[in-house]
Parts: sequence; C-alpha cells; structure tokens
Amino acid sequence: ARHLIDLAIDAPQVSSLLRGRGGLLAPQIQAVAAWLVGLSPSRFIELLQEDPAAFIASSVEMNDPTYRHAIVDGLFALAAQGELLDTPPSSLCGLWYSGLSEQLLTVLRNPLATFDERYLSIRLARANRVRDLTQALTDLTLNEDEPIPLRNAAGRTVLEIGGVEAVSLIVSLADGEAAEFDTDDELFGLGLMAKLRLGRSLSEVLPVLRAPRNDNFWGNYRSLLVIELPRAVGSPELVPSGDLVAAGAWAADLELASDINVESLSWPEDRLTDAILLACLGRLGDQGVVQAAARLIGARLRSGRTILRDNLTREAL
Repeated sequence: ARHLIDLAIDAPQVSSLLRGRGGLLAPQIQAVAAWLVGLSPSRFIELLQEDPAAFIASSVEMNDPTYRHAIVDGLFALAAQGELLDTPPSSLCGLWYSGLSEQLLTVLRNPLATFDERYLSIRLARANRVRDLTQALTDLTLNEDEPIPLRNAAGRTVLEIGGVEAVSLIVSLADGEAAEFDTDDELFGLGLMAKLRLGRSLSEVLPVLRAPRNDNFWGNYRSLLVIELPRAVGSPELVPSGDLVAAGAWAADLELASDINVESLSWPEDRLTDAILLACLGRLGDQGVVQAAARLIGARLRSGRTILRDNLTREAL
C-alpha cells in the first residue's frame, strides 16, 4: 500500500489494478485496499464506499469514526439489495461510532426495511455490544408477528449483552406449551438458554425437556441438549449438591421410563445424561449423590445398554 502511494499513481488506475472479476476487490488484496484508505483517505475513500464488505474482511482496523460510518452505510446498501454475503461475526466488530445505535434502531423499526437489513442491524448490535438497543431487541424477540430467524437473532443478542431484567423476559419463551409455529424449537431453546443465563436451577430446566420437533435441525434447543446443559452439569460451582441429586433422579426416571416405552428416549439425551452420571461420580462425597449415582447406574444396567451411552463421552474417557 505504501509503495502504491509513493508511486503517485492516480486513484482510478490503482482501483482498476485492485479489482477482480465483477468489479469487486480481489480477496488477495483486500487488506492492501484497506491500508490505502487508512494511509491516504482523501485519495482512496471511494474504494471503501464501493466495496465495504472487502474492508470488514481485511481485518484492518479503521480508527476514524467517519470511515466506520461509511462502512456501515455501505453494508446496509448491500443488504438492501440482497447482495451482502454471510460474514463471520468477528468481521463486524470495531465498527462503533457515536451514531451507530440510532442508525441501527431506525433500521430495526423501519417497516420498509428488508429482512437482510434488519438482520444486519441485529448482528451489528451484537458484534459492537450496542446495549442501547436492548429494549428494542427484547421487544422484537417477544413479538409473535416477527419472523423466527429475526426473533432468534435478537434474543441471542439480548442473552449476550442484556441485563437481568431483559433476559428474564426471554425466559417466557420456554414456559407453557411451545408455539405451534416454532417447528424447530428455536424460541423454546432460547427461553431455556435464558434460564441458564440467569442461573436457574437444573430442577427448573430438566423437567420441561422433551423430544425435538425436528430431529434434523441443529439450533438453539439441540445445542442446549448437547452442549450447554452438559457443560453446566459438569460445573460444581454452578450446580449445588441438591440440584445434582435431582438431576440424577431425573435421568434415572427417564431411563426407567424407556423400559416401558422406548420412544421416550427418541431425543438426543445421551450426552446430557452421561454428563449427569459423570458429575455424580465426581462428587460422591456430596450428600445424597451416592444414592443418585447408584440408582442411575442400576437403571442403565437394567436396560442392557452400556453405562456410558454417548460415543464422544466414552472416547473422552
């Protein structure tokens, strides 16, 4: 970039050298273009305005808020035309400027904004931790007239940047019967994640678990069953002894119920119940844990299957 600047080649000629097919900046030199703007903005600002996606992919930090604003404007222009390709969350970080929250809120509440524009607004709020949007994002999450992908994205953002009051409202998505239109359990899983975020006890979370509505979909609920809950169960600082005993009883009851109706185990609980068993075995000195572990092991032996069910759990040991 410094070499091109020192050569004093005019901006249009440099632009033609940097562009690949379709007139966009070639991926191999996106960082070069970003540095050109950073080192000589008066000459090369058009590069940023014409292809903002290239600059967020370059990982070159833009220190001037004016250029960050220009990048955000450019990204929204691409989103409005449906031309903004999926970008990693990290590439949207570092774009905060003093008017960002107002710009994002305007897009979120604009009835004429496209889905892609509103989705980008949510992603920018999350990546740049724009807490001023917490209330608007919470309202969107709970609005049944909004599309589930937007509600989910907004809710995940609230879980990450929102306070206790906002997260407490998200919990309602896991209470009662799940909405019929939540066919992938995205909202149901989101509500349960909110309970974990608030530190609710396992005895409040485990009894409401059920078979996923879509066995072929990996989203909030499947992630909760396979990752979030097993990790929580294995954290002694998060799970008091009473909770662990209750979790062991729940897992044993589930196992015993499967002897009567094998369909009751038609959801991916193996990694979760394995985590409960391992947590019990690691805390046998806690009150009531020995009995809970023995009952769970007995239930598994009765079913004639292996003590540890999940392949990844067995491999880890």
